[in-house]
Amino acid sequence: MLLSLVTPKKKFVTNLSVERVTLPAFKGQLTVLPGHSPLVTTLSTGVVKFKDSTTGTDHEFFVTWGYCEVGKNGIVVLAETAEAKSEINVERAKKALQNASAQLKNRTLDPKLIEKHRRKFVRAKARLDFAGTNSQTTH
Repeated sequence: MLLSLVTPKKKFVTNLSVERVTLPAFKGQLTVLPGHSPLVTTLSTGVVKFKDSTTGTDHEFFVTWGYCEVGKNGIVVLAETAEAKSEINVERAKKALQNASAQLKNRTLDPKLIEKHRRKFVRAKARLDFAGTNSQTTH
């Protein structure tokens, strides 16, 4: 199977031969193996994992929202953002988590803003978890 993982700003992987791909699909984790039926799904915030067929190396990237298409020519992941562990800015993610948590405690916040800050909270917490940082804050 061939995998391409791209964002609007960067091509992370292009036509890489992989044994399997695990994705944070909209309704839960999805693993694609050779011979998988064609599909198109949206992605949630989470981790894309894949194993390089040539080297046997496992790779992981944190993604926020996007699409995945599984077809006869392979798997295409179009993500809004993608980051390797080494690219996660832990201090920025901690600050985003604290800011979102503080906003969510505001009892007079507009419902649309509550959802916006909830998504920011989830993304920041997931980034910290992916980076291996214990993010202690809960909401």
